[in-house]
Amino acid sequence: MESNAHLPHSSLGPRALGIVTPFLIVGVLVVAVRIYTRVTPVYKLDASDYTISVAVIIEVIVYSLFIASVTSGLGRYSYDVSPEQGVKTLRYVYVVILLSTFVPALVRISVGFLLLKFVLTKAWRAIIWCTIGIQAACAISTEIFQLIQCRPINAQWEQVPDARCLSARQIWICGYTTIGVALFGDLALAVMPMFIIWKLNRSTLERCLISVLMALGLVATVTVIMRLVEMRTLDFASPERFRTLIPVYFWLRMEEAILIIASSAPMLKSPIEHVLHKFGLPVFQPRVRKLTSFHSSNPVSDTTPRLHHQRSQQELVGYKQPIIMHEPRLEGAEDPPSISNDIRPLSDIPQALTR
Repeated sequence: MESNAHLPHSSLGPRALGIVTPFLIVGVLVVAVRIYTRVTPVYKLDASDYTISVAVIIEVIVYSLFIASVTSGLGRYSYDVSPEQGVKTLRYVYVVILLSTFVPALVRISVGFLLLKFVLTKAWRAIIWCTIGIQAACAISTEIFQLIQCRPINAQWEQVPDARCLSARQIWICGYTTIGVALFGDLALAVMPMFIIWKLNRSTLERCLISVLMALGLVATVTVIMRLVEMRTLDFASPERFRTLIPVYFWLRMEEAILIIASSAPMLKSPIEHVLHKFGLPVFQPRVRKLTSFHSSNPVSDTTPRLHHQRSQQELVGYKQPIIMHEPRLEGAEDPPSISNDIRPLSDIPQALTR
């Protein structure tokens, strides 16, 4: 230990933990407010709410293990970590990897369930269900890959004689596939709402607000790209693996926290509307269109059906020549009575209209 006295003894763990913590706290608070508004005054929880709740519970466990791993040595130089601490740290890291696989997938699935409530067309529903299926399949396959990566499994965190592990190339393929699916999910679930929500019968301000809130998921795309950059420079065989793991570890936690915030932000529309109203902005209302009516000149809402299939009888009485309308004759019905010769044919109707 004295020979290492002149070497640096800093740790990257506390700094990473300090940055992630505020984002996670905000995410938990946003989800808590979301759940509260969904159970009061009427219980309205659905699949989207249940899915995000499970994701938050897992993320809290992951965050607790993050603290434990930093305490035991994650982020330090290898000469500052004892063999016992090293085994404990890598065990924590492995459990975090297993659990955190589900958090981003569950959050994106929650957003998919939320979008399903706004769409009615089969095409959009098929696209959303396809996105949900891809996220679920990627999470399950990644979890299986992590479990079979080394045999025996404890070779992940300690030296085991005759242990067999997958090659670095196979690990890279799995990592890049996971990042690709994450980018696809973030982009799809951020862009699709703009096409879906913009067709809703809501005010322009409200639709803009919801679109911006839904597009917050694009911020998570930045964290995924940063994780990709860090993975390209990561050396799995580095003797300083406790320190080199921190960048990837950090961006994973940031991605999870930002996704949790972005997925629940649209559900806070009502509180945001209340705040905007205090600044003088009008309360969100459905759009109202003025429709031409034969019976009323008052504006009619988009959602109020008005049927005007025929002109009123008074309009036709004004014509000098009578007009007789016949209903279509069914097959097999008796022939209608002949029309009197003193009634003008229908070809004279245009002349009557021009008078």
